[in-house]
Amino acid sequence: MNRRALPRPNSLALRLFLSSAALTTIGLLAAGLILSNLYSRSVQQAFDAQLEAYANALIGALSAQISGRSAAISLSPPQNIGEARFLEPLSGWYWQIGEGRGAILFTSDSLIGSTLDFVMADSANAPDDMLEGPGGEAIRLFQRSYKLPNDSELLVAVAGNVTQLNLDIDDFRSSLLITFLVFAAFLGLAIYLQVRLGLRPLKAIRRALREVQAGRSQKVEGRFPSEIAPVVEEINGLIDANKGVVERARTHVGNLAHALKTPLSVIANEASGAAVKDRKITEQITVMRDQVNHYLSRARSAAGLAAVGTSTQVDPIVDSLVRAMEKIYRDKDLKIKVTMEDNIVFRGEKQDLEEVIGNLVDNASKWATSIVTVNTRKLNKTQWVLCVEDDGPGMTSEQCKLALKRGKRLDETVAGSGLGLSIVVETANLYTGSINLERSELGGLKAELTLPCVSEA
Repeated sequence: MNRRALPRPNSLALRLFLSSAALTTIGLLAAGLILSNLYSRSVQQAFDAQLEAYANALIGALSAQISGRSAAISLSPPQNIGEARFLEPLSGWYWQIGEGRGAILFTSDSLIGSTLDFVMADSANAPDDMLEGPGGEAIRLFQRSYKLPNDSELLVAVAGNVTQLNLDIDDFRSSLLITFLVFAAFLGLAIYLQVRLGLRPLKAIRRALREVQAGRSQKVEGRFPSEIAPVVEEINGLIDANKGVVERARTHVGNLAHALKTPLSVIANEASGAAVKDRKITEQITVMRDQVNHYLSRARSAAGLAAVGTSTQVDPIVDSLVRAMEKIYRDKDLKIKVTMEDNIVFRGEKQDLEEVIGNLVDNASKWATSIVTVNTRKLNKTQWVLCVEDDGPGMTSEQCKLALKRGKRLDETVAGSGLGLSIVVETANLYTGSINLERSELGGLKAELTLPCVSEA
C-alpha cells in the first residue's frame, strides 16, 4: 500500500475518519443489540403463544367432556391435540393436567411415567424461566388454571424444548454479526472516500501554494468549492500585500543607497582633492562605503527573502562564477572541478546566491595551490548543500571559528575586506541555513554551506 495515501497522525483527515468511524461503530453496535433483543423477544413470544395454544387445546378437549356439574375425576385423558412430539418419549415436549394443587390426573405419553412436579409450585397463568426437563433438556413452561362447574380447579401445564429456539436465536445473531461487519466495512470505505474527496480541495490549495513558493505561479489558481473559495481569496490577497511590502522595501533601500552613496562620493572627492590629503579620512570613507554596501545588501536580501515565490536555479550561477574565477586566477594555472546534482532550485534571491557562492569560490581560489572542487547536492526535500574545497594550507579548528567572525582577517597580506565569510554566514542565517568549515581531504579548507531549496511538485 502507498504510505503517502495513509492519513498522517495529527491530521484533519485522520481525525474526521476516526470520529466518523467511532460514531458509526457505536451506532451499529446499538442497532445490533436492539435488533438481537427484538428478535429474541419476538421468537420467545411466538414460542409462548404456541405453548398457550396447546394449553387451550387441552382445556378445550376437557371442556367438551364436561356436562352439568361433572366432577374432575370423571374426565378422560385428552387425545392427540395436533402435535406428534407429545407422543414421542422424552421428546422435550410435554403436557400435564393436575387437580388443582393435588393429584396429577393426566400426562402426555412423552413423559413416560414422569411428572412435572414443579407445575404444582407457584405462578400459574404465566411462562416460567428456562427449566430442566425429564430428559435433561432445557424446556420452557406454560401453565394455566381452569375452574370446573363444581368449583374444582384443574392446572394445565405445557412445556416445550427450547434447544432449537436457542439455536435459531444464535443463528440469527451470527447472521446479524456478519451482516453488520460487511455493512461496517462498506461504511468505513464510504467514510474514507468521503474524507478524501472532501479534503481534496485543501490538497489542491497546498499544491498551488507550492507552485507559488517555487516561483512557477504568481497566485493560487484553480476552481474551489464555495466553502474554500473565500480562504483562497484571502491567501491571494496576502500574497499581493506581501509583494507590495517587498517592493516598497526595495524602493526604500534603493533610495537610501543613493542618499548615502552620493554624499560619501562627494566627501571622498573633497578629501582626495584637498591640498593635504588626510589618509585617515580617506580610509574611514572606504570603511563607511563598505559598511553601507554591506548593510544595504543585507536589507535587500531580507526584503527578497520575504517575497513569496522567489527562487533561483543553482546550476547556471555555479557555472558562471566558476568560469569567472578561472579567468581571474588563470596566472595560477588553477583547476576548478565542478560536480553538480541536476535540478536544484535555491529558494531565495539570485544576487544572494551569487554573493555566497562567489565569496566561497573566490576564497578557495585565493588560497588553493592548484585545485578547487565545487560540489552541489540535495540534502533532503527542503535543503541543498554547496561544498567548496581547496588544496591550500587550510586552517586549524580554532582558525575556522575566527574566520567566520565579521571582518576577521587571518592574513593581512591577502587583499580583501574580511567580510566575505561573514557575509556568507549572515546570508545562511537569513535563509535559516548554516555553514561549516573544516579540514579538506585535499589538504586545505572545506566549506560546506546548507541552504533551502524548492521541493519538487
